[in-house]
Amino acid sequence: MASKGKSGAENAPQPLSNKVIGTSNRHSSEREISMSSFLGYLAPNIYAGTASITQLYTNVNDTNWLMVYKCNRCLIFDDPSQTAFNISTSNGQFEQGWAQSTEPPNDPENANSDIAQHNNGMGEFKVEVASATQASYSIWASMTATATSVSGTAGPTATFSSNPVPTSTYDYVVIGGGAGGIPLADKLSESGKSVLLVEKGVASSARWGGTIRPPSGWLDGTNMTWFDVPGECNRMWTGGAADTSCTGCAAACTDIDQMAGCVLGGGTAVNSGLWWNSHPEDWDYNF
Repeated sequence: MASKGKSGAENAPQPLSNKVIGTSNRHSSEREISMSSFLGYLAPNIYAGTASITQLYTNVNDTNWLMVYKCNRCLIFDDPSQTAFNISTSNGQFEQGWAQSTEPPNDPENANSDIAQHNNGMGEFKVEVASATQASYSIWASMTATATSVSGTAGPTATFSSNPVPTSTYDYVVIGGGAGGIPLADKLSESGKSVLLVEKGVASSARWGGTIRPPSGWLDGTNMTWFDVPGECNRMWTGGAADTSCTGCAAACTDIDQMAGCVLGGGTAVNSGLWWNSHPEDWDYNF
């Protein structure tokens, strides 16, 4: 396992909802593990059921970490806030899942901290009950823990400011001011329709106030940002070509359950439709 970031083990097959999720992250020189549950593809809640986790062995170094833990009642989902669920072993097999992220929780000391969606792999695997059963389990399970599980406390409730909700009426509302939304809103407005264009992200192009540039400085002094350079379309998902030092400069959303852009485009950008000029027939006649 990587020395930073977080890993999660799902004690049931898909979907995520109504499942016990054990999430582990590194804090200081130790690993901490907490239990969460999902209502859906949303940020998880602290699990309120009867399951419990005991760490039996933990080893952490600068590049990797290893954790062995015992999970009691983790195949029984009895969080009172959700529908009860039980993983049956009578069929001789069942599924479990895993996910990993290179990004740690916002607050590694807090079990209720916000986490970003996994970005370093995910998967499901089958557990064969017969081959997974060990005659010496009771001896193993009674071992003394070499690390203590740290349970977090709920953090303060975040407060948000918002702009007043518009009371005007519009012929069209376009969601997303990216490479698809802006031209669509422009063409509708050009035809005489009233249009409200809603955008979540910050300004992308320099002409509209965008400031996200490579930290190496090769765009400094120009009226250009990463998003004004067609050859740098990978800026959507990474720090840019051969430049990974620009932390936080990627444009991809991290707070939704699907691939989308939050600075330049969403459904358009993920299909690499960034700043390519359309054919005149499509733009002037077929639109």
